[in-house]
Amino acid sequence: MKPLSLAALGAVTGGLAAASIYLPVDPFPAFEVAGRCIGGIRVLGACSGMTLAVYVLPGLIFGAVIGAALRRAGRLSSRAVAVFASVATAANALAVIATLTAIEPLERLLGGHVGLAGAGLIGGAIGGGLLAVPAAVGPRPLLAGAALGLLLPLFESVPGEIAFYVLWQAGYAAALAARG
Repeated sequence: MKPLSLAALGAVTGGLAAASIYLPVDPFPAFEVAGRCIGGIRVLGACSGMTLAVYVLPGLIFGAVIGAALRRAGRLSSRAVAVFASVATAANALAVIATLTAIEPLERLLGGHVGLAGAGLIGGAIGGGLLAVPAAVGPRPLLAGAALGLLLPLFESVPGEIAFYVLWQAGYAAALAARG
C-alpha cells in the first residue's frame, strides 16, 4: 500500500476522530497520586478526566479503518484487523493518559507550548510505539508518533484540534504504509 493513499485515509479518520471527541460520553475517572493528576487535567484545583470519547474513539476509528485498509492490502489477516483495532484503541487511551499526566509538570518545567509539545512527544511515542507492534512494521511508526505528538499545542482551539487529529493520523498512517 502506498504511503500517500494510507495517509489520505488517515486524514479522513483524523477528521472523524476530531468530531468523535464531542460526543456526549461520561468522563474518564482521573485520579491523584502524590499530588499529581493522573490521566486528567487540573481545573480549579480539581483533577478531572476529559470525556471518555477522547480516550477511546480516536484510536478505535483509526484502528478499524486503517486495519481494514491494511487487510485489503494483504498486510493483515482478518483476525489481525480486530487485534489492530483493539490495540489502537488501547494505545490511544494510554497515550492520552500519559500526555495529560505529563502536561502539568512539563509546562511548569519548560513553559507553556514547549511543555505541551513535550507531553505530546511522550504520548505520541507511547501510542505510536504500542500500535506499531501488531502491525510489525519496525521503528518508523514509533518515531512518527513521537514527532507528530509535538503538534499537541494545536489542540488549544477547535480548528487546532481538528488539525491535530488529521495531521497525526495521516502522518502515522503514512509511517505504517512505509514499512520498516
